[in-house]
Amino acid sequence: MPAVDPHRLNSQIAQLQDVLHDPVAMRWRVRDLLEYYSDRTRRPGGVKRHSDATRSFGVLKPILLELQHSLVTMLADDSDAALSIANELWDEGIREMRIVAIGLLDNVSPDVSLAQIEHWTGLTEDPKIVEKLAAMSFAVWKTAPQAELFQKIKQWITGSNIAYHTFALLVLRRAARDLEMDHLPHIFDLLKDVALQNQASTRSLFLKLLQDLAVESPAETAKFLLNRIEGGDLVVKRMAREILSVFPARQRSRIKQALSP
Repeated sequence: MPAVDPHRLNSQIAQLQDVLHDPVAMRWRVRDLLEYYSDRTRRPGGVKRHSDATRSFGVLKPILLELQHSLVTMLADDSDAALSIANELWDEGIREMRIVAIGLLDNVSPDVSLAQIEHWTGLTEDPKIVEKLAAMSFAVWKTAPQAELFQKIKQWITGSNIAYHTFALLVLRRAARDLEMDHLPHIFDLLKDVALQNQASTRSLFLKLLQDLAVESPAETAKFLLNRIEGGDLVVKRMAREILSVFPARQRSRIKQALSP
């Protein structure tokens, strides 16, 4: 990876203005730029493959953020061009290009952004990309009535596509941290619909969400766990044992008692 000269980087990014209305040309210019700053010590050609078709150049985060911010600024007044370029960048299958593509959704309408995010979510298994998509989705949904957000999450959780189960739990984790406390009952209602039997990734995220909720609202989380334990849910029983230490003494004692043979 070459040393980063800020003036050179800014000049390279500025040259992208020449192809703002040529999405295909932009795709190749951005790829060339990212490849120039790739971490070639990790793999010949600087490309690392992930679980699906996504690859990564290993570009340093400050470089990627500068590129993303600059493109968002350049395309601020042209939502059509922003969306066209975002799709071109996504289709290249490079993690960094997909991250930039997600950032460009700041320049399109909320409805278009949410539809694009949902479409892309079904096309990737890259956990870093799914996290970025969930973060962008929640940022947009926060501006809508919360009832609509929870209705959409329920649709993802109860659907047959497992990719959306993971995505929904990531969005829920953000909701649990950012929304008002009176939304917690809706979150616990949604958790009742999560299928935990077959997917390790789903179980892992479910456990992390329970930990978050135990910190935010130990009483409500303990109540949820106790109901599931009393109902004979073996998966949730194991999770309850794993997160016991997160709870204050009162809730911890009640859960331990329920877990006792």
